[in-house]
Amino acid sequence: MAKICINSNCEKEIPSIAMFCPFCGTRQNSDLLTEKEQEIEKSQQQLSKTQPIKEKTVIETPPLPDVEQYIENQQYKNLSDFSNKGIFKRPFFFKGRIRRTEFCLSYVIYSVYTLPFDIVNENEISEGFAVFWLLLLIPMIWFILAQGTKRCHDRNNSGWYQIIPFYLFWMLFAKGDDEENDYGDSPK
Repeated sequence: MAKICINSNCEKEIPSIAMFCPFCGTRQNSDLLTEKEQEIEKSQQQLSKTQPIKEKTVIETPPLPDVEQYIENQQYKNLSDFSNKGIFKRPFFFKGRIRRTEFCLSYVIYSVYTLPFDIVNENEISEGFAVFWLLLLIPMIWFILAQGTKRCHDRNNSGWYQIIPFYLFWMLFAKGDDEENDYGDSPK
């Protein structure tokens, strides 16, 4: 047997024993309890009279540490607090700034890595070596993109500038910002 939800916006058919509408969540009239519900209520009342209610045991958990205090106690609050001084600090991270020298060395490393495939004929390379080289190519591309992004940051530009044709030459030869810019402290 079914009944209609009392909510005028819903008015969907729901089971007759439902206390709440499963569609809108509206509490149905409690004065229209069915016989089964009345029996259940009576038995619950009898049980509560005959059985004393036991106190619930509360397990106290230690308080969670304060996140802000935890961060203040850390040696480094975020990645920008790491030192940018020195060559090849965090070469796979996209945050921070690098100087021309580090970018030039990074580009030389990338060029030396790709040199064997530029020189050797494709037919002379074994399939196993080609697979191995391609697997190592993924971190190498990540490396050169990260270094290019940091060099763009040194010029106070977004890392996306490195995909502009011939911008590579600007990154190789143009001087970076001497002072702090939007991307962090000077790497000098």
